Amino acid sequence: MDVTTLLAPLLSGVLSFWWLWLLLFALAFIKRQYNSPSAKGRRGEARLASRLQKLGQPYRQFHDVTLRFGDGTTQIDHLLVSPFGVFVIETKNYQGWIFGGEKQRYWTQSLYRTKTRFQNPLYQNYKHCLAVEALLGLAKGEAISLVAFVGEATFKTALPDNVCHGAAALMYIRRFSEHRYGPEQVQAMCQTLASARLAPGRDTEARHLAYLKER
Repeated sequence: MDVTTLLAPLLSGVLSFWWLWLLLFALAFIKRQYNSPSAKGRRGEARLASRLQKLGQPYRQFHDVTLRFGDGTTQIDHLLVSPFGVFVIETKNYQGWIFGGEKQRYWTQSLYRTKTRFQNPLYQNYKHCLAVEALLGLAKGEAISLVAFVGEATFKTALPDNVCHGAAALMYIRRFSEHRYGPEQVQAMCQTLASARLAPGRDTEARHLAYLKER
């Protein structure tokens, strides 16, 4: 009996379950995509956007805003324009323990004995604030920077007040109760943002990612 004859039943059995192999491959692909950094980021942004809706009026909200700035683009997770200030919000969807400091270039995530460094989100959001201030004609430092963590993250080091977790982000925003801008100013800033932002979509996302790779 030759090898082909011996292997024929085995091959027949494997091929008869081709649909099962295809299903397992599809599930593995979906899981990998679901757990990718970009997918986690989008889920985090969606969760915070849902929370921000609770603010209601007079907070005008813009999400996933890409602006031209300098020789490229900058991408902002959330923008709030209100009589009480212009809030520039960076979202982080992380689990585990978070270690960092206001002036440290990198922070650290500790999860399941694995440590991962990531850029200080305050530095990241600083550029976002500069872009918004330049566009709206605001003074340097006038835009209010906020970093909001979502997910099961725990801060293990002291962090400034404008780094919040979950619902605490809304509490931080509501702390600003003094009127800075009149209705006409708020409307004008909203119109400027609406006209200046690049259209959300794959083309804008691809352009921004290409710019980040070139830096």
